[in-house]
Amino acid sequence: MPKTNNCLLFLYALALTPFASAANWQSSASIEASSEYSDNVSRNALAAQDDVILSIKPGFGLTAEGNNASVRTRYDFNGQYYIDSENSSEAFHDLLLLGEVKTWHDRIVISSNITANQQLVDINNGLLTDYVGNSNNLDTVGNYQLGMDWTQPIGNQAEFDFNTSVYYIDQKSSDDTLGYNLAFFTQDGTDFKRSFWNMKYNLGYQKPDQKRRSLTQSADARIGYDLIDKWGVFINGYWEENSVPQGDNLDSAAWGPGIRFSPSDRSYIDVSYNFSLKNTNKDYWAAQLNWTPSTRTGLTAAYGKRFYGDSYDFSLFHNVRKIRSQVTYRESIESFASELASQSTNAGSLICPAGSINNLSDCEFSSLTNPVVGPDQQVINIFTALPSANNELYLTRDGKLSSALQVRKHTFTLTLFYVQRDYFTSTPDTDDYGAQLAWAWRVGQKTSLQLSTEQRYLDQDQASQIDKELRHGLSLSHTLGRRSLIVLGYAYTDRDSKQNGYNENNIKLSYQVVF
Repeated sequence: MPKTNNCLLFLYALALTPFASAANWQSSASIEASSEYSDNVSRNALAAQDDVILSIKPGFGLTAEGNNASVRTRYDFNGQYYIDSENSSEAFHDLLLLGEVKTWHDRIVISSNITANQQLVDINNGLLTDYVGNSNNLDTVGNYQLGMDWTQPIGNQAEFDFNTSVYYIDQKSSDDTLGYNLAFFTQDGTDFKRSFWNMKYNLGYQKPDQKRRSLTQSADARIGYDLIDKWGVFINGYWEENSVPQGDNLDSAAWGPGIRFSPSDRSYIDVSYNFSLKNTNKDYWAAQLNWTPSTRTGLTAAYGKRFYGDSYDFSLFHNVRKIRSQVTYRESIESFASELASQSTNAGSLICPAGSINNLSDCEFSSLTNPVVGPDQQVINIFTALPSANNELYLTRDGKLSSALQVRKHTFTLTLFYVQRDYFTSTPDTDDYGAQLAWAWRVGQKTSLQLSTEQRYLDQDQASQIDKELRHGLSLSHTLGRRSLIVLGYAYTDRDSKQNGYNENNIKLSYQVVF
């Protein structure tokens, strides 16, 4: 595991100690023993060869739910022993510590998050996680976070939300990164009948080492008045400032008048003409759409200009009884550390048993953004295609579709993604795209079949070919008792690349018991 930050662990434990005696504690332990065969095992830079790998995976989970606090912990150890290869053993660690404290009538939520899991060191050497055929490309990365969210109404005059978080990314392949985020949003209350206003401010800071640091901040304000039924006018302003190493002329600012059309009290369309105050853009038109017919469905879309030209933002979600779907597109300045920090939440659509996902039929839908799960469960997050584990900053254009469907004995999950990264240094710009698809079928009361496929492509500037990596999987699971099961699986991996290209056949038999 990465080196442990003892101060953060101490603060984590200290914050939750007052609630420990009143909480309802639950625990769970599991152990999985497996034997697998692979025809592509490469150890110590030797040529790939056939080998048999014996694995043991003990795990332990603990959850607590109190009146104003909750705790969730999970630790899984994966020890692998190679029968024929030199340097014949290795170990992987997965750690999760989540804590949440609510105070002041639940308006202030303080959260802490500590994780340690495997990330890809260099996506030029591998695009998919491979614990056997390409384990040298994996690094255990620690992620420490502390955050606060404060939502406060001011009578019926206004309401505001203040969110801040500090994160520390601990990794071996590159320097550690310290960063923090701050967001502030306020808008009109119900007492404002015909006038409307809102204001928001965002700040992000990263310090990957002593010499390099970045600061990005933006503000957006709008004030308007409804003239006649469904029609109003407003004035808005936008300001953005980015201080990035080796990045020049990254600021933008504009203001202008606009018109709002409100078909209902749950939707509006804004169109404005903006006068640019910086030389990065000429004067331009902008538009924004907001539609929230219910808590299950929502749509937001925006068009404008930033320091790099045309800018877009899009979000659509639809959640019903049998299906969860989400489509998003965003543009922002990011790094490996900032994206890893932002994805470490419980936001997901499925709650599954802890450990390897051998059978999606055992998963269930969650209608909550941050569901509370048991010590032997996990939340499946929406897939995020992360870059190499380094400290490079880039402008990302990230589009994603994620959907999960459950119909009787069948469960389907689908993720499509396309990420464009434009680096501020000489690092080649990349297009990173692919898909994940899984189908689980509960054949009988105790038997399930699962088919899955993963594909990921990497297109880099100045590269002579597109890296391609795909994996097809088939697994059959059978429940032996109330808390034990056996799984037989097969996976085929094919990596087409001038750098570390290979293909692998893998057969695995495992036995798992949950206590």
